[in-house]
Amino acid sequence: MIYRVRSTEVTCSKANQAIAWALKVTNWVNEQSPTTNSQLLRNISGDPFGSHWVTSAESLGELDEAIAAVEVDPEYQALIAEARSGGYLVPGSVTDNFSLTVA
Repeated sequence: MIYRVRSTEVTCSKANQAIAWALKVTNWVNEQSPTTNSQLLRNISGDPFGSHWVTSAESLGELDEAIAAVEVDPEYQALIAEARSGGYLVPGSVTDNFSLTVA
């Protein structure tokens, strides 16, 4: 199994709106990409405003194909624009990491 973890920090003064938006994104991605599974995680220790989307797929190719399709979709672009205009995420805080199940 391959995992992409997209991490970000939500703006503390807009945490409730940011999490509601992040849930909307998670649900939309799961509807649009049936070959992957996305979950939204929120820190319970460390940075209280850290959030993470974990998306999994059977292979890197499958994950790459799904990500590429989602990121060019106009609805996804509108969701991203909503976050930018709403100031939901700390600028520059988005990072991606990829992992492989080994056992």
